[in-house]
Amino acid sequence: MEWSVYLVIALGVFCMHIIFGWGSSDKKQEEHTEPPQLDLSQVEEEISQAEEEMSQEQELLQVEQETRDTMLQIVRDIGCQPVVGEEGVISATFQREHFMIDCHGRCAKIYDPIWSFVCIRSKEFPLLCNAINEVNMYSLPSIIYVYPDENGMVGLSTCTTLYIHPECPDNEVYVRGVLEAFFDIKDDFRDELLKQFGLQTPELLDPHSEEHSCHIQEIRHQMPS
Repeated sequence: MEWSVYLVIALGVFCMHIIFGWGSSDKKQEEHTEPPQLDLSQVEEEISQAEEEMSQEQELLQVEQETRDTMLQIVRDIGCQPVVGEEGVISATFQREHFMIDCHGRCAKIYDPIWSFVCIRSKEFPLLCNAINEVNMYSLPSIIYVYPDENGMVGLSTCTTLYIHPECPDNEVYVRGVLEAFFDIKDDFRDELLKQFGLQTPELLDPHSEEHSCHIQEIRHQMPS
C-alpha cells in the first residue's frame, strides 16, 4: 500500500515537471523567435537627416561651380586664357607668370607655384626666413615654404585667398590688383633680403653662384631686379 502511494506521488511530480517545463520552454522559444520591433519615428528621422545632408552637399557643389565659373570669366576679362584641369583647378598665365586657382565655396585660393628653391642647410637660410616673415606681415599674398626634398631643398611659393561672388562689383579690377600684388611681394622680398645682408647682393639671390653648393635656384626666371 505504501509503495503504491509513493508511486502515485512520483508520477504526479513527474507530470507537473513535464507540463510546466514544456510551457516554460515554449515561452522562451516564442521570445527568441519574436521579430524585433522597428522604431518608425527613428527611421524617418534618419532618412530626413540623410536627405538634408545630401541637399547641403549639392548646394555646396553648386556654389563652388558658380565661383569657378565666375573666376573663369574674370580671368578671361583680364586677358588670360584659363584652362580647367583635374578636380576643377584653374590654370592661367598673367604677365608671363603661371598661376593656379582652386575654388572652394565662395573662396578662391590663388597660387604662384614654386618659383625658387633654397637649401635648408644653407648658412643664409635664417636670413631668408627673416625676410619672408617681414614681407608677409604687410602683403596680401604670402610667401610660403614647401617641405624640403631628399636633398634638403625647400620650395618657395606665394598664395592668397579671395572671396568671390558673381554679384560683387568690379571683380575684374579686384582680381587684377591681387595678381599684381604677387609681383610686388617678390620685389619687397628682394629688397628685404638686401637689407638683411647689409645692402650687399647675397649669394642667396644669385642662382648661378658657385661659392655655395646650397642656394636659391630659379625655376623659370631670375627674381625681379
